[in-house]
Amino acid sequence: MKRCASCRSGDLRETKEAVEVRVPSSPEALVVRVTGVSAIKCSGCGESFLSGPDLGRAELLAGAEAMARGLRDGGTFKFIRKALGLRASELGDLLDVSPETISRWENSHRAAERSVWNTLADLVSDRLRGTKTTLDRLTAPKPRIPKQPVRLRLGAANAK
Repeated sequence: MKRCASCRSGDLRETKEAVEVRVPSSPEALVVRVTGVSAIKCSGCGESFLSGPDLGRAELLAGAEAMARGLRDGGTFKFIRKALGLRASELGDLLDVSPETISRWENSHRAAERSVWNTLADLVSDRLRGTKTTLDRLTAPKPRIPKQPVRLRLGAANAK
């Protein structure tokens, strides 16, 4: 960005901003204030333009905070799914349930099991760390049992 989209000033500076992220929940939304979000600020009009990746990370942090506080309702579930960037059908495939089941969970017609919430928490944690461990496990190919015994060795680092 070379000029401010609001006032057309060319005096733009990189800065860090604080944003409030609202996680829909019942009975009221959880508001999480996330600091350190990258932005470009116009010195002319004071308008700030937030960075997309940092804003997405702020939503993941807010979702993680909601789960840490025990919020387990449809609005929170939908918020976290969207923060992960998954369509209902994609999340359904990962969890081995139909998109209709995802819809029932998101609309609070049925409660998601604790194991589902734990899997969501793992997906969020992985994304925040920049890893894909949980996603890789959920998308692993069908098991293949080798014909020969598998040989493993306990190392000194594993011994107690």
